[in-house]
Amino acid sequence: MRQIEELKEKERIANENVEGLMTDIAAAEEEIARWKVAAEQEAAAGGAVEQDFTSQRPESKHFLIDQVCLWCVALGEVIKGVSLVLELIDMFYF
Repeated sequence: MRQIEELKEKERIANENVEGLMTDIAAAEEEIARWKVAAEQEAAAGGAVEQDFTSQRPESKHFLIDQVCLWCVALGEVIKGVSLVLELIDMFYF
């Protein structure tokens, strides 16, 4: 009789453990689903940022080319000024 009672108690404890594990598994599955949704949202946001960057890149490239051209023109003017100064120095001192 005593062994039967002990076995019933062990079965009850095992059932409680199984129930606890099933609860833990369900909670883990919910957490996994939340993380999956969050990861998908992050991936979508990253894709949008990449798409935005890619779409703006040609404009940025043209802007940079325009800026380089403006700097080249300005540099050309500076070089002309320096050349003029050198000519004046040459005329007056040599």
